[in-house]
Order: sequence, then C-alpha cells, then structure tokens
Amino acid sequence: MSQLLWKPSQQRVENTLLYHFICAQHRGFEEAEDAYDAVWQWSLDEPESFWRACWDFCGVVGDPGSSVIRYPERLIDTELFPQAQLNYAENLLARDIDGPALIFCSENGERHEWSRQDLLDKVSCLQQALKAEGVGRGDRVAGYLPNLPETVAAMLATTSLGAVWSSCSPDFGLSGLVDRFGQIEPKVLFTADGYCYNGKPFDSLNTVSALCDQVDSIAKVVVIPYANSQPDITALGSRGILLDSLLTDYTPQAVFYTRVSFRDPLFILFSSGTTGLPKCFVHSVGGTLLHHLKEHQLQGDIRPGDRMLYFTTCGWAMWNWQVSALASGASLVLFEGSPTFPDGYALAQLVQQENVTHFGTSAKYLDSLAKKNVRPIERFDFPHLRTLFSTGSPLSADGFVYVYDAWKSDVCLSSISGGTDVIGCFVGANPIGPVYAGQCQKRHLGQDVQVYNEAGEALLGEPGELVCRTAHAGMPL
Repeated sequence: MSQLLWKPSQQRVENTLLYHFICAQHRGFEEAEDAYDAVWQWSLDEPESFWRACWDFCGVVGDPGSSVIRYPERLIDTELFPQAQLNYAENLLARDIDGPALIFCSENGERHEWSRQDLLDKVSCLQQALKAEGVGRGDRVAGYLPNLPETVAAMLATTSLGAVWSSCSPDFGLSGLVDRFGQIEPKVLFTADGYCYNGKPFDSLNTVSALCDQVDSIAKVVVIPYANSQPDITALGSRGILLDSLLTDYTPQAVFYTRVSFRDPLFILFSSGTTGLPKCFVHSVGGTLLHHLKEHQLQGDIRPGDRMLYFTTCGWAMWNWQVSALASGASLVLFEGSPTFPDGYALAQLVQQENVTHFGTSAKYLDSLAKKNVRPIERFDFPHLRTLFSTGSPLSADGFVYVYDAWKSDVCLSSISGGTDVIGCFVGANPIGPVYAGQCQKRHLGQDVQVYNEAGEALLGEPGELVCRTAHAGMPL
C-alpha cells in the first residue's frame, strides 16, 4: 500500500463544492463509505441526470434545451445537450469577481492588475475591432503570444463572436507555426513584439513577418508591445498594426455575445507533431466549458474569490484550462517567464505574494526543485494555498513526499492526468479524499476510465492502456 500523505478533515470535506453537489442530489451518496465512488458510479449509470446536474450546479449561462444526450448507443456519435445555445466568453465574463480578474506578474518583477471591468472594457473594444475586420462565427483567430492579460482578452473577444481561437507560445519557431497555423487559416493574428526568458530578450516580429509570407489567410497582424514600448513593425507592411492603433476608434460598450450550439468549435489545439504534421484537436464551446466547470468546481474545488496560478505557456492545453477558471468566479494569476529566474523560489514567492489558493505546475518542475533542495516551507507559509496540481508527466512517489515536506503539509496534492485531446483530465483531483504517494486520487466523474490489456480486458493492479468507455464533455469534435 502506498504511503498516506494527507487526508482532509471532516470540516474541510463539508466545505467543498463537491460535497455540496453530492448532497444536492438527495440520493444519500454522502452516507456511503466512499461518497466519491458512489457519485462516480451514479455519473456512469445515469449520465443524463449527472450532466444536467453539472450544468445546473456549475451555473452554466445559456439555454440547455430539453435533451441532454443524443445518440447514446455509439460513443463516437454521442452528443451532449444537442439543443443548447450558449457562448463561452459570456460564461467567463458573467461572474462577479471578488478582487481583480487578472493579475499579471513577469520574471523581471513587472506586476499589474485588471479588474473585471477592465477586462470587460478591453474585450468590448477588441470585439468591435475584430467584427470590423470581418471576424464572425466559425472564423479562426490565432495568437503567437506570451501569457499576458491581453492574450486572455483577445481570446474572449474572439469567442464572444462565435469565432475560434488557437494559440502558440512565442518560443515556437517558424516551421512549427506554419505547420499549425497554415492548417487552420486564421484571419487575424495577435502577437507580442517579443518576450523575455531567463533574463534574456527574444524578438518575435521577424518570425511573424516570415509566417505571414507563408500563410496568406492572415489579413491583419495585431502587435501588443511587451518587450519594447514602441516596437518597429514596418517589416509587417500594411497588415501590421499596434494594439492601441487598432482600438483607437472604439470605446467600451456592453459586450454582445453570439450564442452558438454546444458543438460549435471553440479552440483548436495541436499534437506535438512528432509523427508528421501536428494534428488539430478541435474542441467545442459547450464541451470545453462544461468539462472545465466540472473539473474546476467538483474535482478542484475552485470557488468564487479563489486565485488560480498555473505555470503554463499559451502553447499548452493548461493555458485554456486555467483561463476557464474565470467561469467559476476565480481570479487568474498570470506568470510570464522562467519559473526558476532568478532562483528556484520565484513561483513559490508568487504563490505567497498573491494569496494563491490553487497552484498548478509540472511534475518536471517539482522534481527539478527537489533535486536542488529548494524548500519553500522555510521561507513561506502559504496560508491560502489549498490545492497543488501537478501534470505533464507522472509525479514520482518521492515527488509527492517532497511537496509535503518542502512546500506545505496541509494541502491537497492532485496529480492530474489527461491530455490535449480532451483539453483536461481523465483522472486526478478529489478534494474530499486522501492523497497517497505516487497516485492520482480518482477517476473523474462522468468518465468510465479503465486499464485494458492487449485483449481488451480490464485490469487491476497491472500496467496497460488507459481507456475511457463513456462519452463525456471533453471529447473533441
């Protein structure tokens, strides 16, 4: 048996959103020996009841329609909420945020906040500008951007119009960009002029100029000054425009939301491209939203007023995942730069400074700190931190022990595992259950995750292939 490292108190259990969700079903799940397993089994046995309960409990803004599941006989054909009408951006912007909506911090110490009204105003002006450029439902807008507040605003403005967002981080080279954006033919490209990593500046505009020469669909390149306050964009020609110049003719108005179907496209993510061209994963509006709300509120216990810091770039699915936390009333702490600049305590200091409640990172990062004997617990106490997410690769048993020894003893360490193909998780967090060294906590609700051998037989206690036997919200289009 693996080492038990943490178990929530009964008071903490009863304060979680998951416990409230379980009690709200009025089925006595909370009296079961393992309440989580009881509600997990119900989510598989009665999927229509479960997904409708998720929609209602998580507060989805939109019309769900009268039907919850269509074509349940064959997993690949199954559709959730086939009559629903909703908008992703509307759901992220509908919540009142307790405190700033966005807090931006960079490796060089730059920090600024955007209130919810600041974010709404920027989205409004960007929405008007994109509409003037002819962007509408189903069109693609791309970002070649650092993890900036403007990146979030550009995505929300795009999706408010029913258009599709796709992004890569600025460390991607020209061939990687062409392989990705060349397939999806964006109308508009957002970029920063450059970025800084590990104390070194890097230019983005030369790469963007070469990209535009190869992707003819790009009619406008919007440049966000970041590395320089007055970047030279002459190399972009008539297509290039600075963000302030793009918005000069627009004033904030009420944001208009184009409601679309549950299965309309929202995000395009990409596989790594190790076997041929990167494969496009097209994720739906309703599926992404409902999948993330379930994972954030029920699995991760993200509540209004919480603060989420996920160390990620805009080229990783975790960027899309963490942005959705706005729909649960959380503030986002956006970090841009190297997580170990100037030293291994950089992110730990940020967690303390910004009162972060949910900190997400990679197993590789935690393992690297452990090897360097970085011990944040000796400098910080993290009074607000309740959950630490680890993903990207399996966190070793020693890595689990390291977190409880060197970070915080009273924290829910959730090793989450899923992928770009489901823009979220298959297994991971359970805020009402224990944490054992080297283990993901539970299979996620609504997902019949099993391990198969080569004969297609389910296994226990042996390695095999992970299989999800049920349709769920995170399935790509």
